[in-house]
Amino acid sequence: MVKKDSRISNNAPTLQDLERFRFNPSKEIKKPESILSLNGVSLCTPGNISNIQGQAKSAKSSVMGAAMAAMLRALTGKKPDNFLETLGFTSDLTANTAKDQKVILHFDTEQSSYHHYKLAMDILKRSDIDKKEASNIPFYSYSLVCIDLMHRQSLIEKKIEELEKKGNHLACLMLDGVADLVSDPNNADESFAVVAWLHGLAESKQCAVITIVHENPGDAGKARGHLGSQIQRKSETNLRVAKAGDKPDAISYITIERARGANLPGDHKIPISWCKKSERHLLHDPKRSEAKTNSTPNESNSDSKLTKSDRELKTWLEQKLKTPLTHKELKILVEEKIQCGARTAITRINEWTNRGWIYKLNPNNKQTPYCVGPAPKAETC
Repeated sequence: MVKKDSRISNNAPTLQDLERFRFNPSKEIKKPESILSLNGVSLCTPGNISNIQGQAKSAKSSVMGAAMAAMLRALTGKKPDNFLETLGFTSDLTANTAKDQKVILHFDTEQSSYHHYKLAMDILKRSDIDKKEASNIPFYSYSLVCIDLMHRQSLIEKKIEELEKKGNHLACLMLDGVADLVSDPNNADESFAVVAWLHGLAESKQCAVITIVHENPGDAGKARGHLGSQIQRKSETNLRVAKAGDKPDAISYITIERARGANLPGDHKIPISWCKKSERHLLHDPKRSEAKTNSTPNESNSDSKLTKSDRELKTWLEQKLKTPLTHKELKILVEEKIQCGARTAITRINEWTNRGWIYKLNPNNKQTPYCVGPAPKAETC
């Protein structure tokens, strides 16, 4: 059922309008579901803005695409934990039913028609959705490049209204290039107004709004203009994407910064890199890049010193972790492989981690997946 819009009219609000928003302890507001999480940490909940920021060409759009894919996988009932493609993002959204039709709405204001098409196709591939299925999925993506600036907000509202009239509920609004909704991101009045509009949409539609903002050149972490600063202040979560170096194949790192309630360590970095074969960013695989990695002091990089059984186990791990696995999934596989109990399997996993054969994206979170080691060096980010 579509939730009634809770916003007041454009007329001057009355005291009666204000009373609708008064705190009432007898009317409990339950904790909302997490629309989007990263490695087990909730990022986006209904009624809030979240933000993705980074320097130009740092892979921000790829990160947004992976986030949309995680939500699409949830809405279409696909297996949610393909971490390789969704870059560690997951969603608690439930699969759509005949009575509950949730949708994702995406607007691109920056890219050409070809690059917009390519991004949308990559989202389908990350979501394990065939091209033939695309017309029936709860995903609407539009390019606003050819739409005049003064009409963009109005068109976004009209599209949301049209979807609601058809019985849909907006789960998430994604804006790739929110700065293109204003004529000047350094104009405080204009910037504050568009952020207030987005926040009002998020609350009234009980959806998440996710924006992309560029950082100031050479000023790491500072989003551009009054618009960027205001979005950072109002966002439930700020994700930062930073590229380690100037080479086209350099690793990018995702970090959670300035988040409400997120407990991921600030110095933790999730590595992603460009995959030439798939032509999109995936979780970083050291074998796919010439980037430097941390070597484990007690383990030689050469397999020549390993025993035959160790080499076989290492090869087996590399095959099984082509798609990253959670601790639980890996433990079950180890139990089956070496015919042991849970405690021994955990011991072996810890041993292989210490030797650099495998690594965990976030050692402090049980929900994050294991990948083939050694772990990429994060200090260069």
